[in-house]
Amino acid sequence: MYTPKGEVNRKFLRMLYREQILEEMNSCKNRDELSAVMEKYSVKISEEEARDSLAVILSYLEEETQQKLLSE
Repeated sequence: MYTPKGEVNRKFLRMLYREQILEEMNSCKNRDELSAVMEKYSVKISEEEARDSLAVILSYLEEETQQKLLSE
């Protein structure tokens, strides 16, 4: 999915909306465990794609947080 700040993998984004998956990802202690969780839920994207998608998502979250702080 294209955004003005960069490309976000749709499968990765959909995965982030599922609380159970996030909990499992959060409990991972290394990359292999994280890859296993992603494969378990059929999210077959490269580590680079996941990292790039996450960077774009985080940039939007940071911007939203800054806007909220400025409005207070």
